[in-house]
Amino acid sequence: MRKDARVYTALLFILISVMFVSLTDKHFLIAAAILILLIPIEGKIKSNALKKAIEALPLVYFILAILLSFNLFYVLSTLLIIVMTAKFVLEKKAKDYYEIFIVSILLILLTSVSTISINFVILLYLFLVLGSLMLIFSQFKKNIILNRKLVLFVSAFSILSMLFALAIFFSIPRLSLGYLHGINLRASTQSGFSKQIVIEKGKVNLNNQIVMRIVAKNFKPPLYLSGLHYAYFDGRKWKVENGKQKLFPIFQTNNFGITSGMSKSTIYLEPIGSDTLFGPEKFVGVRGDFLYLKTNQFHDFFTDFTYYKTIKYDAFSSIHGKTPIVTFSITNAEYEQYLQLPELSEKFINIAKTAAKGKTKTEKIHSIVNYLKKHYTYSLNPTAQNIQDFVINRKSGYCEHFATALVLFARINNIPARLVSGFVTSEFNPDGEYFIVRERDAHAWAEVYDPKNGWVRVDPTPNSKTPVPSQLSLLIDSIRMSWYRNVVTYNSAKQMQILTSVQKGITRTGLTINKSLELFRSVINKWRLASIIVTGLVLLFILLRKEHPYQKKVYNKIVSLIGNDKMASETLVEYAKRKGKFKELRPLITQYYKIRFSKDVDFKKSEKQLINLLKSYSK
Repeated sequence: MRKDARVYTALLFILISVMFVSLTDKHFLIAAAILILLIPIEGKIKSNALKKAIEALPLVYFILAILLSFNLFYVLSTLLIIVMTAKFVLEKKAKDYYEIFIVSILLILLTSVSTISINFVILLYLFLVLGSLMLIFSQFKKNIILNRKLVLFVSAFSILSMLFALAIFFSIPRLSLGYLHGINLRASTQSGFSKQIVIEKGKVNLNNQIVMRIVAKNFKPPLYLSGLHYAYFDGRKWKVENGKQKLFPIFQTNNFGITSGMSKSTIYLEPIGSDTLFGPEKFVGVRGDFLYLKTNQFHDFFTDFTYYKTIKYDAFSSIHGKTPIVTFSITNAEYEQYLQLPELSEKFINIAKTAAKGKTKTEKIHSIVNYLKKHYTYSLNPTAQNIQDFVINRKSGYCEHFATALVLFARINNIPARLVSGFVTSEFNPDGEYFIVRERDAHAWAEVYDPKNGWVRVDPTPNSKTPVPSQLSLLIDSIRMSWYRNVVTYNSAKQMQILTSVQKGITRTGLTINKSLELFRSVINKWRLASIIVTGLVLLFILLRKEHPYQKKVYNKIVSLIGNDKMASETLVEYAKRKGKFKELRPLITQYYKIRFSKDVDFKKSEKQLINLLKSYSK
């Protein structure tokens, strides 16, 4: 490689830098395609005016982007890419390669606060390899050759550098000063979850993007994860409650509303552009590195800010099948709130009363659920304009239609009810033993109030088929989950846990060595046992003693004189008799056995006789 050594390593280096920022927004890959198209004109621009225009391009872009009020961090990442591209296209000196390297580092730092992808580590290794090669090549004025030895050396150096960085990462004391919120480099963050629940027509597009992973050992699928509760419905949409109050952690802890005896689940929440926290139903407590949380009258939890990086927290619940640890009773005013109804037609009210058959509230709710599942169908492309259109005319909708209908039917029959939005999943990854929640798992269901058991979940939505993930995809995701568990959410508590485990391991190893030495001493002290073992080893050595190489050679020679089909179980005598050559070869076989097995024999004299016999038979 002549010119290629400098030019193409610089090109690959810039492409890796673009790949970093593409972890946050795949649209940046367009810049990589443009860069490849510019290869033919690299270093060939001679016009000074054109050179000045290319050099001024980053500044022009920055001014226009600021005036047009683009996302600041999106602007900065694009600006850095334009700077590197301009440096690549123009004729370069050694200092230009240094500048490309520095700009790339700034781009990586910008990306690091907005992504937690495991691909970051892979790209970082390639960054070290290509960056080192580019800087090495920039030092030589003459053309140099990129050979295998140099690549291996730089690769090994990069591996050692990453191992050293990894050791520093895990050993430096961690500070628990709250979560970093991350930076939203994307223009928008999509999620299947929305605070606004509006009953209207429109197609729903399912997305397989993962929004959270949950380690919940005390729960079985389907796993319901509540996020928001709604009480007021205006006939078209559910009202989001305001009036949140702040919750600060207890001194020297990160606990929010935790009581002993609760069931804990550990949640790894992806950046979904929302401040809502989710937890298994009867979600009443949180533990996490939050500076503070917010809550509303329904005891929903909200983060201090919207997060754009994966965060980890523990959710505490009082699960079904156990005595509720925290029971929220409702006042008379709240009772009336959960009976609130919008303006409804007489036909709608009659359908609701017809659906609720039975004497008790429980019987009526079961009857309503059965009625909805029997007379209405599930569809991701509903045409109903509102809830009355769904119940009376269209009779086709998705979870929000069914849940809203059930709440209104219950209230018409004087049963307090409310709507809940969140996620429901049955996808479990056995490799890492955790639940996977995707955008398509966003769901809405109802809760009815029972004076004895509090709020009880009721889901009237018919079951729908969900695709089954492949084993390969689950394996890949378990690797990603391990990255989140051990690196992304690594904090002071995790560090202390690792140090404690290492200390226990060292202690156990020391005790094991000490016990082994004590056992050895006790064996030595028992001389009888020791003598038996030594005798056994000597006998074993004698039995397993191999023949002298010369004897083996003589044996093979005798076998070849007899024939070429000796069976493994036959002795030389048996083999010679079977082939009818025993009389002829008897002196030779007898002399061989004499040397091989006799103890009272002159070996030198016998071996000489054996050699003479072999020579005579060979003739």
